[in-house]
Amino acid sequence: MGIIRRCLPRPMWDAAFGLLRYSRRIAHLGFARYCPVCRAHVRRFKPYGVHVRPEACCPVCGAFERLRFVWLVLDARPELLAGPDPKILHIAPEALLTRRFKGVPGAEYISADLESSKAMVCMDVQQIQYPDNAFDLIYCSHVLEHVPDDNKAMREFYRVLKPGGRALIMVPINVEQTVEDPSVTDPAERLRRFGQEDHVRKYGPDVVDRLRRAGFDVETITAEDVAAEKARKRMALRKSKLFLCKKPG
Repeated sequence: MGIIRRCLPRPMWDAAFGLLRYSRRIAHLGFARYCPVCRAHVRRFKPYGVHVRPEACCPVCGAFERLRFVWLVLDARPELLAGPDPKILHIAPEALLTRRFKGVPGAEYISADLESSKAMVCMDVQQIQYPDNAFDLIYCSHVLEHVPDDNKAMREFYRVLKPGGRALIMVPINVEQTVEDPSVTDPAERLRRFGQEDHVRKYGPDVVDRLRRAGFDVETITAEDVAAEKARKRMALRKSKLFLCKKPG
């Protein structure tokens, strides 16, 4: 798909992609599930993962549970993308969110990743190459559990945000209290202790304390805050949490 996209002119790619989306809508049409990202009504979502997550992925646009949740948060909190010519930093960019952020009127958008070729710049979140007070919004989802010094990364997010700017942070919460051990470098041992070969910790709800120590005012947003129970079931939302971190000022 990537090779085809690079070979086709943009108008032809957009038309082909639109036709593909339409055919998927027809093929999966139903009313048991609804995706807020592409607004498709489908019979069911697709399972995903080695340890299979049922009802994980939209068969039309490919949005996973946490992206469907974040989409609802952005819909419910329009002030997050408001303001004149907002400057947005997107860490480990997801294509669907990239299109949404780029579509904000006047937005200056930068995507960054340590390794991915899909990002605009190569960047280590522990040492961000931008000046103080540079961004209005930072989005970083399921990255910090990979970062050796997450406290430093949080301080860097705080530094490069403008006063009054916000960082939207998501991490997997799967223990009562954060556990980490920097001495663990073996991938198999990381898998056993932290749930994935390239994870360096498991987070608990006390991640909020870490974010506050970096200087942020932190608001925790859950699926219950943005959708009623019946709607959450139709969108197959999981118990994700988004941490809305504001730099005072």
